[in-house]
Amino acid sequence: MTDPPPLLARFPEVLETSRLIIRPGHPDDAEAVNAAVRDSMEELRLWMPWADHVPPLEETLERLRQQREAYESGADCGLSLRERATGAFVGKCGVHLCPGEPLQREIGYWIRTSHTRRGYATEAVRAIAAAALEALHLEALQLKTSERNLASQRVAERAGFVRQAVLEDGRVDPGGIPSRTVLYVLARHSGSPPDVAR
Repeated sequence: MTDPPPLLARFPEVLETSRLIIRPGHPDDAEAVNAAVRDSMEELRLWMPWADHVPPLEETLERLRQQREAYESGADCGLSLRERATGAFVGKCGVHLCPGEPLQREIGYWIRTSHTRRGYATEAVRAIAAAALEALHLEALQLKTSERNLASQRVAERAGFVRQAVLEDGRVDPGGIPSRTVLYVLARHSGSPPDVAR
């Protein structure tokens, strides 16, 4: 039997793709993250339960402090995405624990509305997935999305994840809209080529 990942296993401090710099979130990102959330509320509130209000800067700062502490302890991993060329904040991604699955994690993300439809989500998910499988010694990563969120399903498929199931899990999307959850999985030895430079 394979041992579970070490408690303090952490995602790399810096990861670069052809267009992105990916780093664990930090309180210093608060103004950029808050502005991006505010700019993207119309889209975020469709899918993200936490986007039920426009957050004040202090709330974003506290969330980022908590995320940094979780990264330092190895408990969770919130990541910030920035353009390599401009330094502009692009979005967030996370690698989270899966209850009952010590050798798996779940990946989630959102992209600032002004930077959508450029392939950034796929680029980030592919690179983060490859790095997480290696650095955290995982067997697989899960990606779950609403059956109604076709854009997120396309990202999963383009990033090499395989559609495994449609779950009748009582999902209710923000706004009280019933849906089902589509489960995608990327196994450690799937052979999906990462777009990543270390």
